[in-house]
Amino acid sequence: MQKLIEQFKALPPWQRYVLILVLPLVLIVYIWLMLLSPAMDEVSKLKVEVNNAKADIQRIRASLNPAILENLRKEEKALEEEYLTKQAELVSLVGEIPTEKDVGKIIANIGRIAKRSKVKILNL
Repeated sequence: MQKLIEQFKALPPWQRYVLILVLPLVLIVYIWLMLLSPAMDEVSKLKVEVNNAKADIQRIRASLNPAILENLRKEEKALEEEYLTKQAELVSLVGEIPTEKDVGKIIANIGRIAKRSKVKILNL
């Protein structure tokens, strides 16, 4: 250690000042980049997660309100009734949409209609 101090005293004054000023600055930057910056990033991420969790809790509490639940039930009933009327309307306008099981019946109907109309079916 004594040898290091003698080498430091042997340096020109400007080099000593540079070492005295730059070395602590380099250490501060290193500590900031390696230790504090990642920790601060983690803290900010955790704060965002906490805020999101609080917002979720508020939404859940609001959804448990009996008045809101009753409104949602009424809305569900209204939508269900509308769905049934729209489905009945669709069936009356278009008819039943065939399933894969009805393919044979459909082809037979197309064949009968083609015979009555005197149309020759070349390909299905």
